[in-house]
Amino acid sequence: MEFYQWLVPLLAIYYSVKIVRQYFNKRRLFRSTLIWLAFWVMISIFSLTPHELSTELANLLGFKNNIHAVIFIGLGLLFIFNMFFTSSIERLEKQMTEIIRKLAIENQELRHKLSDHEMKMIDEHLKAGNSDKSISNE
Repeated sequence: MEFYQWLVPLLAIYYSVKIVRQYFNKRRLFRSTLIWLAFWVMISIFSLTPHELSTELANLLGFKNNIHAVIFIGLGLLFIFNMFFTSSIERLEKQMTEIIRKLAIENQELRHKLSDHEMKMIDEHLKAGNSDKSISNE
């Protein structure tokens, strides 16, 4: 057994436990938890039986050798993860934009209400001042 064949599963167990803890602490969504757990399980299986699995994949996908199959699948997974993260980031950016716009509109409405309230207070103060002068003139 090679060095990586026991190291990779240990790392996978460590990160899997960490991911599950983050999920239970509500710092990770269920969907991303499943994706990362599936990733670490696949990496562990691949590290335990690298030649057999890569040869089967090469035969299944029609590659002449297993190294090309592994590189092809690795790049495919990287592109899938990239698409997943990109769509998540774009969704978060849209949500932030909507929230900022909503807050700006609410802030503007509050400013108008405040200025209307201040104008009423000034008018009331002026009326009270005028009635005080009329009382003192008498």
